[in-house]
Amino acid sequence: MTTHQSILAWKNYRYFGWFAVVVLSSSLIFVSQFYSSMPAWGGTWQGYTLGTIGALQIVWLTLLGVRKRRYRSRMGTVEGWTSAHVYLGASVVIVSTLHCAAELASLNVHTMTFWLMLIVVLSGFAGLYAYLHIPESMSQNLGGRFLAHWVAELTEVDRKLAELASTSQTDWSSEILSALQGTAIGGSKRSQLFARDTSVLYSIDAGRLVSNKDQAAMISILSRRIPQARDDEIQSALLNKAFLLFGNRQFLLRRIRKDMQYKAILKAWLYLHIPFTVSLLVALSVHIFVIFYYW
Repeated sequence: MTTHQSILAWKNYRYFGWFAVVVLSSSLIFVSQFYSSMPAWGGTWQGYTLGTIGALQIVWLTLLGVRKRRYRSRMGTVEGWTSAHVYLGASVVIVSTLHCAAELASLNVHTMTFWLMLIVVLSGFAGLYAYLHIPESMSQNLGGRFLAHWVAELTEVDRKLAELASTSQTDWSSEILSALQGTAIGGSKRSQLFARDTSVLYSIDAGRLVSNKDQAAMISILSRRIPQARDDEIQSALLNKAFLLFGNRQFLLRRIRKDMQYKAILKAWLYLHIPFTVSLLVALSVHIFVIFYYW
């Protein structure tokens, strides 16, 4: 069973059935206003009923975060809660639209609550897409292994390069050490999210620090120096070995940075989803207070 099925098709689409029931029931309540002299809006008994349903849904949806952290809870599984969260989150958009009869032209606390709800739901869909697709991409990127395996591989390559550089007192050996020391992995959240590589090395030819993004500068230096050392078998062998090791290093760093990027993407949507969810709860509380206090 795939991750997609385990969430959306959980228990034979149980919560899709809930979604259908909520949407159908809300639609029937909304349509019943057509047989009244009152126009359809949030102030009719139908509007209040739909508003109550929508408000209760929003409050329940926020409880998923609580359930995820209660590991010993027997109130259903996290997978079940997540499946319900997706379907009922989608239904709350329809319920809220019916509640206000799509009267969203003005800008006030009531319409602001609706737009905040829409942002929360859409960001939730973005998070759903990420969690359905990125884990598989992460596994493919790491070849089915843990990140620690590739970090250990990188450490071993770096050890071999440092050992190789120490056997030759040449310009390129100091450049190798500079490339090792100047390699940047991780960095700020923004750097991880966009997989930015700020690695540098000290170039003897340039006489300054230069960018070594994706280890390209070091590989280029070695590729130029290999033909120059063809008359020196020992130096030529060392340069060729260094060239192969840096090619492997480039491969390993790409995997590690890509894994960091995937993890950063999974976290990034929360920086939008959670603050807007809190804002929605505040706006919803104000919306309800204003309705009952002033109307």
